[in-house]
Amino acid sequence: MDGYEFRQLYDRNARRLYNFILWTTGNRSVCDDILQTVFIKVWRSAKVPADTGEQTAWLYAIARNACIDHFRSSRHFTEYNDEIGGTAERADTEDDGRLAWHEVAQLPGTERAIVYLHLKMGYSYGEIGRFMEMTENHVRVTAFRALRKLRNILIRKGL
Repeated sequence: MDGYEFRQLYDRNARRLYNFILWTTGNRSVCDDILQTVFIKVWRSAKVPADTGEQTAWLYAIARNACIDHFRSSRHFTEYNDEIGGTAERADTEDDGRLAWHEVAQLPGTERAIVYLHLKMGYSYGEIGRFMEMTENHVRVTAFRALRKLRNILIRKGL
């Protein structure tokens, strides 16, 4: 991959990956570091998938693994950070949906990532499974449980 191809790959995917990493980690500075790590791995990679869909799945898998590595190395999971509020507000609709996205941001990392990729980004469960290296059925079950938790939280809060 030459510099031009790398730049095109970066331009096509960086924003979506940034948002995914931000929703997974809840921390902008960590997100910046992880995104940089992802693209360093891409640059050093001997083989980049030729198909755009395969590239996307490959990039999300690298990002997911980089997030896992971050959590393993820091030995803690970050709490909800007010910085993510800006992302949650961008995710809302005409109604007061930012409150719901605030609650989504409270979910554990994998659940939060699946809900974000499915509801905000519009990916199918099969695509998310490829991104996150999970079976489609596992993604469906995780999404169901996350949405059930979210629904119960929103009902309790009267939203």
